[in-house]
Amino acid sequence: MQEETRQDEMERMMADMHSINEAFHSLDLYCPVANHDTKERICKNCQESWRLFETKCYYISSRRLTWSSSRDWCQTQVGDLLIINSEPEQSFVSESSKSLEPSSSRLWMAEEEGVWRWVDGSLVTSDEQKVRAKGHWGTG
Repeated sequence: MQEETRQDEMERMMADMHSINEAFHSLDLYCPVANHDTKERICKNCQESWRLFETKCYYISSRRLTWSSSRDWCQTQVGDLLIINSEPEQSFVSESSKSLEPSSSRLWMAEEEGVWRWVDGSLVTSDEQKVRAKGHWGTG
């Protein structure tokens, strides 16, 4: 039992480290260090028609594309399909997608035999995220 608890704790710690690394990558991408002596950062604005939330820029499209076409387009913009890491981010994406016509709004998520995964291959851990996504994957 202790071994299972330690394994669960180790998995949570690894997930936390992954989130921290992703946050630093986003920070370095959008708010690069301008002065290495003082560590002062100057943040860039998001591209026109993109929306800033916390440290990331999001593009909510009304174009109906397949998952692979959506991902290809995101990668041409030096981005990728999103991975939702928090309830506030989930709310932001949900509210942002409501501004589109319901028939044109499509969020993507992949499911293989009941196992839900984000674009980086990590598991969707929240039942609430699974319910909200309803078989779709977020783009951004």
